[in-house]
Amino acid sequence: MLKELLKGACDAYALADRIGVNREWAGRLLRANLTSDDPQVQVVRWYREKPVGPYREVWARGHGEIAERPVVLSRVERKRLTRASRRAAKASPFAVAAGLAQVPISRPGRVFNLLRDDDLEEAA
Repeated sequence: MLKELLKGACDAYALADRIGVNREWAGRLLRANLTSDDPQVQVVRWYREKPVGPYREVWARGHGEIAERPVVLSRVERKRLTRASRRAAKASPFAVAAGLAQVPISRPGRVFNLLRDDDLEEAA
């Protein structure tokens, strides 16, 4: 396990694939080494595969500071951020270009075809 971490930092899932063990077992080995008297591994950063998924540790071999786990936002805080981004998108048409808001994605609505005077003559 330690030899594989010399090749580069990775998470427990990638390490399990490299050394051929179960993912849960690889995570347990890493955490056990981290809490030992002389730890030889460290958590260098945290990441998410999906925006709503759990945080995963990225492990590396060596001694150093352990990266702090990011704080998970509460439901109220997430809702507040969502409302703020929607308000920003409505307030400024350039918010999407500035990266402050996302383009709204929804189902296609009705398409109204308004008749003009030329269309009325052709329809008659």
